[in-house]
Amino acid sequence: VVAVPRAMSQSQYWTVTTGFCQVDSRGCITSPNYPFRYDVGSSCTITVSPSDWTDKAIAVDHFVTEGCCDKLTVNGISYSGSVGPEGIRPSGVITWITDIIGGVDTGWKLCPSESSASSESEAEDEVSVGAIIGIVIGIVFILALAVVLFVCWRKSRRKAEWASVEPALAAPERPHSMPAPAPAPAALGNSATAPETERGESSPANASKIMIQVNRTPVVVPPAEAAVPRFWKNTTGRTFDELVEASAEEVALITDMVKSTFIQDVVTRDRTGVMSNGLKPVRVLRMENNVVWEKYTQGRSFIRQKRPHKCTESHKYGSHDYAGGLQADEALNTVNEVYLWHGTSPQKALNICKAGFSLRYAGTGAGSMYGNGAYLAESSSKSDEYAQDDGTGLYKGLFCLLLCRVVLGEMLHLTTGGEKTHDMIKNAIESDVYDSVIGDRKISVGTYREFVVYGEDQVYPEYIVLYERVM
Repeated sequence: VVAVPRAMSQSQYWTVTTGFCQVDSRGCITSPNYPFRYDVGSSCTITVSPSDWTDKAIAVDHFVTEGCCDKLTVNGISYSGSVGPEGIRPSGVITWITDIIGGVDTGWKLCPSESSASSESEAEDEVSVGAIIGIVIGIVFILALAVVLFVCWRKSRRKAEWASVEPALAAPERPHSMPAPAPAPAALGNSATAPETERGESSPANASKIMIQVNRTPVVVPPAEAAVPRFWKNTTGRTFDELVEASAEEVALITDMVKSTFIQDVVTRDRTGVMSNGLKPVRVLRMENNVVWEKYTQGRSFIRQKRPHKCTESHKYGSHDYAGGLQADEALNTVNEVYLWHGTSPQKALNICKAGFSLRYAGTGAGSMYGNGAYLAESSSKSDEYAQDDGTGLYKGLFCLLLCRVVLGEMLHLTTGGEKTHDMIKNAIESDVYDSVIGDRKISVGTYREFVVYGEDQVYPEYIVLYERVM
């Protein structure tokens, strides 16, 4: 939604400089649409007139917002839920911001009122405590800096002393050390061997130097296969792109899937930081996008019509732990349509849900063990190795898994990877003999299996799972 420019709403106490917050005749300020519900993605900034607040403070007339995500910030402190900035003397700029995918509520109304002596005293006390804390932090910082400088000075002095002494030492010259031998390749099935990098992100040898391309010709998709799932909110023929809160039943199923596919005692070199004790979903959203869905059903139907026989089932290659609480269409199990995990960040997940997976640059950076494809896993603990939080913003501290529908078709089963396999994979996929790769590190080194597809139309990111790591 694009905001239409308008005249600023203002009073002697504050001025709305951006957005659609309003100031009424009493000088009170309200959220957009108040007393009705504000819109998702709404925001505004309010500039305070400091000279008019010397004997005033904020009186909260009404305050109800979405507790997790829609925040009013006054004097650097954010307020949400049912707790507003009562008794605060504002200064500077007040900001109001809501998220783009959450619920909405009736908002807030703030009015100027006479400041009480107690609130002034409390404010002065807060300033005094803040000043003391600031002084203490400053002293600690100066002491820490002095210690660091002293240690650096001592090291440099010792180095200089040894530099002056070493020429006088008549130590005999000795041969240069031989480089350490490279580790022998891991034997297949030897789970005691330390695993190599799972996707090759830290190994230049695994960088993808070839591009695996999937060529599709348009096919006629039967209406039953083109139809969106019956449990979606949007089922009409119009264009839609919406993130919908998952039902309680879906949340329970997906939470169980996260838990049942989490393997705590298997850690690979792709994990940064300490392994958590588990993953705790805090929000599940269903992605309903008919454009991406149509692209996915085209790819699925292409593979199904190309392979009238039933594709080799994945369990032929060993036990599997597919996310099993939700079921893909039983009529399409001939092409191995399954649910799999993909780890990412909340912001990247939102981008993926807008247009689907993009494989244009996959494997061209640090590289990937099985080439430039979309990597997915049956274990939530494996995909968690690649999940990230946004670092800042509304989803700071929350990690993200995508639960995706995936068409694997006929699978090429590999127990090794790296650049030496890329030509073989390219020939196998581009010749249409195979549709995907199983990178079976579970057999070779006792870690996980990864599933790689090379067509953007083979993956539909159906659920966003925002979660916390349980430490």
